[in-house]
Amino acid sequence: MDVATRRRAWLLLLLLGALLLRSRCMGDVFLEGHVLPFDPDSSYHLWRIEEAARHPPWPPRFDPFVNAPQGAAVIYPDGFDGLMGTVAFVLSGGAPTRRSVQLVALLANPLLGTLALLALYPLGRQAFGRRAALGAVALGAMLPGHVFPGLLGRVDHHVFELLVPPLVLALLLAEGRRAARVLGAASLLGALPYLVPTALLHAALLGAALVCAGLRAAWLGARPATLLLDSAVAFAGAAAVVLPDALTRHGLAYEAPSRLPLLLLLLGAGALGLLYLASWGGMRRLLGGLLLLGLAGAVGAAVWLRDALGYLGGGGPLALVVEAQPVWADPWRSLQTHTLALPLLPVLFVALAWPSSTRSVPPAAWAVSAMGLGGVALVCLQGRFEALLAGPLALGLGAGAAALWRGRMRWAVVLAGATVLAPAVLLLSQLTLLTPDALAVLEATVWLRQHTPPVGPRQGRTSPPYTLLSLWGEGSHLAYLAERPVVAGSFFHGEYEAGYRDAISILYGDGDPEPVLARRRVRYLVLPAQPSWIEGAHRNMLGLGPPQAPTLYTQLYDFDGSSVTGQGGALVQARGQLRLRFESAIATRRDGRIVPAMKIFERVPGALLEGSCSGRLVRLRLRHPLESGRVVEFLSASPCQGGRFRLRLPYPGSAELIRGPSLEAITVTEQDVQLGRSVPAP
Repeated sequence: MDVATRRRAWLLLLLLGALLLRSRCMGDVFLEGHVLPFDPDSSYHLWRIEEAARHPPWPPRFDPFVNAPQGAAVIYPDGFDGLMGTVAFVLSGGAPTRRSVQLVALLANPLLGTLALLALYPLGRQAFGRRAALGAVALGAMLPGHVFPGLLGRVDHHVFELLVPPLVLALLLAEGRRAARVLGAASLLGALPYLVPTALLHAALLGAALVCAGLRAAWLGARPATLLLDSAVAFAGAAAVVLPDALTRHGLAYEAPSRLPLLLLLLGAGALGLLYLASWGGMRRLLGGLLLLGLAGAVGAAVWLRDALGYLGGGGPLALVVEAQPVWADPWRSLQTHTLALPLLPVLFVALAWPSSTRSVPPAAWAVSAMGLGGVALVCLQGRFEALLAGPLALGLGAGAAALWRGRMRWAVVLAGATVLAPAVLLLSQLTLLTPDALAVLEATVWLRQHTPPVGPRQGRTSPPYTLLSLWGEGSHLAYLAERPVVAGSFFHGEYEAGYRDAISILYGDGDPEPVLARRRVRYLVLPAQPSWIEGAHRNMLGLGPPQAPTLYTQLYDFDGSSVTGQGGALVQARGQLRLRFESAIATRRDGRIVPAMKIFERVPGALLEGSCSGRLVRLRLRHPLESGRVVEFLSASPCQGGRFRLRLPYPGSAELIRGPSLEAITVTEQDVQLGRSVPAP
């Protein structure tokens, strides 16, 4: 077997192993009678893909089930969901079902993730050689930052962040068939804003990488640097591809589809074209043009950063930190995702681009190093941008390993590789999608579908009769899996922000939540177990300090809505219009205590109990059995004012009323609770 055949065989085996690794959680996704998506964004994408499969190729641009009952304009571009929906429509023979759409979308993700590995090979070969390219594929196959976007169980656009940028670079940096290469790069670059919300960051990184490669080409004597001209044409062509979508958008927002990608692609084409013209005057003029463009870009970046900080920090000083999620927020997880080499990556990328008397560095190496340095900077500011670094990280580590291997330091390569990759391997070996939180969401979904009235399809601009109140990912999952409208999901950009702010003000604020609950038509509150720091973070976003009394979330989750006392012994009255209907059989921890992973409360009018009294307080106790077998003990208290008291009861049954020394039995019916009837105390 010759060397080329052996290399192709190794490449095929690596790709097959990568596909199997990305599919290892299949049993956690396809459950008996259920499909469990990995993360909230997957549920959101699956809804849009299903609608696109029914009306190919257009996914909906309005979401009536999040920020309910008002709904919200979708903040994702159409390309990913439209493409997946069209494929599902074709493969299902024009009669797509929810199950067929789920199968196509979920199985496509690991296939695309494996193809993204294959896309690294030509770029790695141009930059560092065939052995380094093969090493990059091997490392990318097991790096969590490359595995997670292509994981089976996830349906998300992030997989295209791995696939498209290295292909664009490989096409523009290759040789021969110039027109076809530029056309292909323009098409891929133009497709990126249709597929990925963060396409602007990828375009900026690609532009910087191509400028660095052009500088290296000019340094090596390629004057004028035709790479810069090819790149300018590719950016201009990408702008032409984006133009039809831009004509249907408005404004220049960066948190939602707008005309900003078209503008920045045109600016990128102009900047690369100017640098190409400057390269005719030699290296000095090229560097001068780059300096001027750098100053202009710095001014533009400062303006953008000011707006971004104002946008992200609009909810309080800690909102920016909550949104940014820098690597130091969870350093161990960052090292597991990006390997122990993360702190040394800037040094590695600079070393790979540094020429010497014994080593000539091609332009492609400068491009990869620039992409890597940019990816490190972005990941340090925003940990979830792991897909921007995953490809350059695999290429950089592959090139470093190949260099040591050629230097006959093979034991050092094996030892260093095992050490650097150990946290990543540990993370992947412990990976499971059936976490307590995920199982609790599945439990809640089944209960809601069986015990709550349906509200109709998630289509058009219909206003649902009632909503669920939950937060973050649980909301997105419930909107798709339970097919029930929610006040807030995993988004807080654009029109989704209103629902998110109402949700956190209800659960964690200091005011009376009832007016907002009524305005939002909330009938059920679906509450996952959360550590107390989450409440503190949300109160900071509301501009509030530590609570003087238990918040609604704490009163419901820890006390089942019963009366409690706040600081100084102040009475916090019971939540007489919220009753516990469901609690998960899955156990989890909340601040060191074992608690149910999920609780669902129903909002009802509540029976009104009123009568005469003497003394300071009137107390009531009612025991109500749940389906789980636990008996809820609902405790309520009301001050005696003017010789009268008023109490609301959310449960039917026999209650014990304590007025002074006397103990009396009061019977409340379900009709009393549902109609808000007044029940006089004897």
